[in-house]
Amino acid sequence: MKKIIELPPCIIEGLDSFIDHLKVKGYSDVTIYHRRFQLIRFLKYTSRQNINRLQDITPDHITSYANSLIDEKLTATSQENYLYPVKLLFRHLEACAQVFESPATDIHFQRCRSGI
Repeated sequence: MKKIIELPPCIIEGLDSFIDHLKVKGYSDVTIYHRRFQLIRFLKYTSRQNINRLQDITPDHITSYANSLIDEKLTATSQENYLYPVKLLFRHLEACAQVFESPATDIHFQRCRSGI
């Protein structure tokens, strides 16, 4: 049985702030649902590493998460789908002064070839 990971309230507040931002920007319900799902996966990963505040997440944590996606043998597109919302979350938190500097600034994605 999988252990249920509960996120600390301050992390949930940051996530909720970002989700509210997406709603105000007019993102669709489907997009918001997927962004939330993708971010919860990342935040659970950091929580398992004893990170209890968004301000404590470092570029090394994000790199470690990215490497875990590679270890899962996810395609480059899937990896980007999981990492892009992390970049957006921290861009939002930085703009709102909830973090001093985004740890996700230097996230770079592999270029995916189009199947067309």
